[in-house]
Amino acid sequence: LAAPPADPGEIRFEIVDGVTKMNGALSWRCEVYFPRPQQADWHGSRQGTISIRGPSRLEKEDAERDGEKLMDAAIKGGMQEARKLQRSLNNLAMQDAAKKEDGGRR
Repeated sequence: LAAPPADPGEIRFEIVDGVTKMNGALSWRCEVYFPRPQQADWHGSRQGTISIRGPSRLEKEDAERDGEKLMDAAIKGGMQEARKLQRSLNNLAMQDAAKKEDGGRR
């Protein structure tokens, strides 16, 4: 069963500091926030959020693109699609990093 599309007004993303690289280089990553599904009535308690993080990027614009892609996936296919895209983005980021470390020989 596919998750229902999410309400775009309830999903948001922001760019946050990523993991600092071993050489001291700063990085950024996107965090996409979803409202946590209500399990029970907690008598007016605030609804929590769930966040999905993109990979750390050396360029802030790349993190912003990741956020836009994750938002689009979430709106079209819910959290399940966003998680699938998250895995893909993380895998691509690891492959890119390995290529850079290998001098582009891969």
